[in-house]
Amino acid sequence: CLLFYDHSSNTIHYGCIGDSGIVVIREYGDEFADIETYNDPETPPKQLGIHGDGVDAFRFGNVTLVAGDVVLVANRPLFENLSLSEVVTVISLHHWFQNTAVTLSHVQQLVSLSMSTSRTPYSKKLQAKGYGRPGGLLEDIAVLLLWFDH
Repeated sequence: CLLFYDHSSNTIHYGCIGDSGIVVIREYGDEFADIETYNDPETPPKQLGIHGDGVDAFRFGNVTLVAGDVVLVANRPLFENLSLSEVVTVISLHHWFQNTAVTLSHVQQLVSLSMSTSRTPYSKKLQAKGYGRPGGLLEDIAVLLLWFDH
């Protein structure tokens, strides 16, 4: 995702492509999410580049922030291996954002490597297509957490 913060209106304008998403979590449990995962686990993520999908593949939007909001930007593995409620729980349990980003990365990695689970969004999609594979999506992850205190 690409983010632009408009200080005059406390608004984040964003553009997300393919396997990235943005989540805004409010103090009282409300959340906004623009996440694209794939109904077909065999579909490759959309990309920019010479042989990419182009600018038309972007999803654009904006969110007005209030004090205390937490903004999470991450790519596909986080959202394929953990449900949104699990992500919100991990964030709500931690107060140091560097540690929280690392914790999210580690939790999703452990889930993706676990062959004893079939609960991930990714494994549920595979099972729906007739594949019996438990576990999650084994890909690199990027996580960015921002705390808005304006």
